[in-house]
Amino acid sequence: MLYQKYRSRGVEIVAVHVQDTEVDARAFLKAHGATYPAGLDPRLRIANRFGFKGTPYTVVIDRKGEMAARIHGSADETRLARGLDPLLPAPPRRKPPARLR
Repeated sequence: MLYQKYRSRGVEIVAVHVQDTEVDARAFLKAHGATYPAGLDPRLRIANRFGFKGTPYTVVIDRKGEMAARIHGSADETRLARGLDPLLPAPPRRKPPARLR
């Protein structure tokens, strides 16, 4: 799952349910097996801050708190990786096993 893949690289994923009720948001998270934290934005404060243009809408925020990428519509793993990967250092390379003589 995307959350587990990127969490070890210092990425936090937080869902923001815009104009949903708590009951609807919990039902959605349960139905999709979400393991990441989520919050509600019933008055559109977060949505307006980052200029959400309908839902679903994904925003990638960098370590400085600046918007680094926007994804309109469904954000599958491939689309999200395109926004995240350029912001992260390359994962450490594995050393090949030592050879015995």
